[in-house]
Amino acid sequence: MIKYIYVLSVSIMFVLSGTNVSFGDDASYRRRPAGGGCWWVWNYESKEWDIDCGELPELEVVAEAPPPNEDIYHHIRLPWWHTNLWGDYYRWDPSEEQWEEIPASAMPLAVYLDLAPGQSAIIDCAPTGTSGNTRKRDLIVWTKPIFNDLWITSITKIRESTPHYGHHHTPDNSVVKCRGSTDVEDGATNDDGLFEFYYRGPEAAGRTVVTVHWKDPRDEETGSLSMTFVNKHDGLVEITGNSAMHLTGHDTYHRAGDIHWVTSITRTRIEKLAKAYFEKFNEKLVINDGSLRYGGLYDFKENWAPPHKGHRDGTNVDIYPTTVSGKNDPKWVFLKDRIVKLGSTFYDEIETDSPHLHFKQ
Repeated sequence: MIKYIYVLSVSIMFVLSGTNVSFGDDASYRRRPAGGGCWWVWNYESKEWDIDCGELPELEVVAEAPPPNEDIYHHIRLPWWHTNLWGDYYRWDPSEEQWEEIPASAMPLAVYLDLAPGQSAIIDCAPTGTSGNTRKRDLIVWTKPIFNDLWITSITKIRESTPHYGHHHTPDNSVVKCRGSTDVEDGATNDDGLFEFYYRGPEAAGRTVVTVHWKDPRDEETGSLSMTFVNKHDGLVEITGNSAMHLTGHDTYHRAGDIHWVTSITRTRIEKLAKAYFEKFNEKLVINDGSLRYGGLYDFKENWAPPHKGHRDGTNVDIYPTTVSGKNDPKWVFLKDRIVKLGSTFYDEIETDSPHLHFKQ
């Protein structure tokens, strides 16, 4: 005798009628519906029929032999449903004391939100180029059972205020550069029970949340599903300063410790440049903005916009002498020459309201 004992609830008894199921000559896969969501499965090692009830909850099954020879007794919580070998759905009708076939569209619905296979919720917020494809992630809403025309009523995108990732000011969730965007705002699942869309992460480092809001048109039931993304640029190290340099540029919204992050190559070259400058002129080289702690858009005016277009991936730093007499000061000439010898380049921004050299790795 085979027994599966779970918590007992309402008791139902029914007799399995004879069912002929043919699987052809290949006997490697022999299963017969046992009713109540259970299956008779031939065990080739023991040469006996086993009964498999899968994840059926609160169920007791007692059986002596495969159908149609013996009765099978169930104790199950009602109402409940099961599928047979061919994927048809059945629900127990207590008034008729029998299983009735029902369409998939009438089944209790579960809704899920997933990333496309192989993709990560970590998004590079400081991509090379301008296409933004490295910030793009494909998402899939899917239903179980398969249900077409589930309404996706809206998709919201917000930026969480913490952690700051270098931005110590209130996020503006109306700005795409701050919270990212999707290619659609609403829609419906297709015949395969799928709704696919993409999310393009923001240019500014931080943590963002994408939320899908849905409605079941059968009963007006609503729900939502969310996914959190971390938008950052990995691999940056901090310029911490030394006796040959002076760090500046921080303010209330982009604080000290958050604004001098660069690649390891950039940091090494800046340190060498500052050392050579100090030895030549006996004064510190001023190091202004680099990149934020996790890279991305450096909105130094707290408006989620440029002009710090280049300060995103740790390869750009603003530098200038502690003291200077004008645009022809030999200190500028020395810095330009030494930057080139280090294998780097620069933008000459001496004749601006804030005279400096824009060092570029």
